[in-house]
Amino acid sequence: AIGHIERKHAEFEAKRNLAAAEAAHAETEALRRATLALTQNLSMDTVLDTLLDCLRDLVPFDKAAVILAENEIDLYVARESPKPSAPKPISRLRSTDNILLQRLMIERKSIFVTDTMDEHGWQKIDPLAGCRCWIGIPLTTSKGIFGLLSVGAIAPRKFTQDHVRFAKSLAIPAAAAIYNARLYEYATIYSAELETHIKKTQ
Repeated sequence: AIGHIERKHAEFEAKRNLAAAEAAHAETEALRRATLALTQNLSMDTVLDTLLDCLRDLVPFDKAAVILAENEIDLYVARESPKPSAPKPISRLRSTDNILLQRLMIERKSIFVTDTMDEHGWQKIDPLAGCRCWIGIPLTTSKGIFGLLSVGAIAPRKFTQDHVRFAKSLAIPAAAAIYNARLYEYATIYSAELETHIKKTQ
């Protein structure tokens, strides 16, 4: 009888280890695909859309946004998922409007709120309104902080620490891709201005 119990326990452990290995492989593969997709294009629109598409594959969010920074206080919503049904003006916000955003921008550390109703200082500002569970991930490179990834769920405690880890892993190539897309935008503008200037002088 003891041998039978031990065998059953060993089978259970083997199945659990196999499931964990398969989950780890799926996560690694999803992050590899995401990194490849993010680094293949220099268009900011494509980078932002790809980021939110890849995020959906890893984290079961109800609403997510890429919030970019003009400086440590002034922010704007660069992309949302799901996309608004009708075109609307760019949502601008200030990190000082929300204590968590302020902390994230200053400390440059991820924030995980399992239930916003229990979180002291939570302010319902767009695009965080309606979230009961929230992950905020800073988008940083060695050059500084460029904004944050906002990931929300309508139900409390929907996200796990694994979801936070997935989002943090995705934010690394995403920040680099956004930085490169910005450089490309600046270079394109400069090139166009230079071309106009040359034509005028000729």
